[in-house]
Parts: sequence; structure tokens; C-alpha cells
Amino acid sequence: MASHELVYKLAKLVIAAAWADGELSNDELNSLKDLLFNLPEIYEEDWHRLKLYMDTPVEAEEAERLMNDVLSEIRGASDRQLVVKTLDALVHSDGKATTAEEEFVEEVKAAIEARRGIVRGLRNTLKRLINRRAKPSEAPNREEHFDDYLENEIYHGVVHVRGGNMVRLPDQQLRKLCLSAGFMAWVAHTEAVIQDDERNRIANMLSSIWGLTPPEGQLVADVACEKVMKGLDYQRLCRTYFESTEHDERVKLLEQVFQIANAAGKIQHEEIERIREISQRLKVSHQEFIQAKLTISPEDRAGL
Repeated sequence: MASHELVYKLAKLVIAAAWADGELSNDELNSLKDLLFNLPEIYEEDWHRLKLYMDTPVEAEEAERLMNDVLSEIRGASDRQLVVKTLDALVHSDGKATTAEEEFVEEVKAAIEARRGIVRGLRNTLKRLINRRAKPSEAPNREEHFDDYLENEIYHGVVHVRGGNMVRLPDQQLRKLCLSAGFMAWVAHTEAVIQDDERNRIANMLSSIWGLTPPEGQLVADVACEKVMKGLDYQRLCRTYFESTEHDERVKLLEQVFQIANAAGKIQHEEIERIREISQRLKVSHQEFIQAKLTISPEDRAGL
């Protein structure tokens, strides 16, 4: 696995590649974020810094500097291999590597060996990759509320499918509420079936935390459970929630999903591991994960 500095500087260069034509559409930006967010070496502070590069175009001169920054981190053969491996993972991230992308990796190897810039080839290849990933098969035609569907499926279901103002919260709070409900339903779905008591526990918890009426809480819980059972994009759920919240909110979410997992009175090993996965994706520390787990009594954890 590539070192933190190598991957971080490489991530900046990948963003520069996405700006090759001076434009970055919402679809391209979301696909780019998905690629970068899934790298375990990108930490919370890094993510905020990377957003600076996503906000405005990266000109050729700056892109060349970013390439040189990557080259400057390479110390030997093992570093060269790690950089190529990371780039290769990015190029193949959608499972549809083309001949051009395979050639790109070979070009990177040659550039690293020769210590020369390859910004043009990098930009063109990754631009094609990002454009391809930016066309979800689930929605081949754009719709009026496509962005909401893409970023927050549960919000889309509550507001645009079930009916507008049925949950009376400010829009930004409602969006965050729907993301939180997605995590609760995800944990409840660990055993492939969401039981009625788990669904009711989600509705009650949402109502308590967000000050909803019982029908409002039930509506959001029902939509969240339906979306999860049909197959929710968990990577995008994690990334969107991460960008919408402060660190303390993410830690509090872990405590809440542990309560959902314990709805039946005994938390299972698989549920703990699901919450561990969530904590890692949300870049919450292991110690904070343990503290959240300890909010469940030892009896209900059965020593886990």
C-alpha cells in the first residue's frame, strides 16, 4: 500500500487530470470524489485540502508542479511500485479497463523511471475514466431531480417521490436526517431482513433526535429501509454524510446505530462489524468506535 504522502500528492494530480478541459461537471466531480474517498490513506484533513483543488481549474503549470511533487516522493524501487499500484487501482476502479488505460499505467512506469512529466497523458486517460464513471446505469436519462437522487436517495424518496413537504424540517437538516436514516437501516439490514421492531426503533429514534412527529419519523424510516433493501450506494452515502457533518456528529451517529443494532436486545457480531466498517468509512478513530460500542451493556454485547 502506498505511503500517505505519495497517495495524497497523487490524489491532487488526479484532480488536476480531471480539470483537463477546464471544466468539471457535477457528475464528473461526484465520480472523482468516489474514486478518491475510497483511498484509505486519505484522511479527514487531507480531504478538506483536496477540495481546494476540486473548486477551481488546475492550470498546466500547476499540474506540472503536482507531477513533480509526486516524483519527488519516490525514493526507490518499492516506492515506484507502490505509485504504479495505486494508479493502476484508480484506472481499474470501475472494472472496465481499456487498452488505453493499460497503456497509461505503462506510461507512468516509464515516466517514473525517466523522472519526466506525463501530465498530458495522465489528464486525457483519467478524463475518459471519470467521464465513463459519471454515467450511472440506473439513470441513463437525466431527470429534474437527478442530482438529489444521485447524492441522497433517501431524501429523493422522501421529498420527490412520497410528496414534497410531508416532513417539515429546513432542507439542509432534512438532507442530513435522511443520510442518518440510511446508516440506521444499513445496520438493521445486516441479517438481510429488517424486522418490524428494528424499523420502529429507527422511526422512534429519528423522531426523538430530530423532533419529528411519529408519522414523519415513520415515513423517513420506511423510505430508508426500502432503499437499503433494494440496494443503496453505501460508498456515496458515506462520502455525502462525511461532507455534510462535523466529526462529533459522526461519532454520535455510531452510538445511534449501536442502539439500532441492539433493538432486539442482543447485538450480534455481524452488526458490530458492520458498524466498524461504517466508522472506518467515516474516518472515525478506532478508540471512538470502541467508546461507542461500550454504550451497549456487556450483557447485550455478550462479551463482544
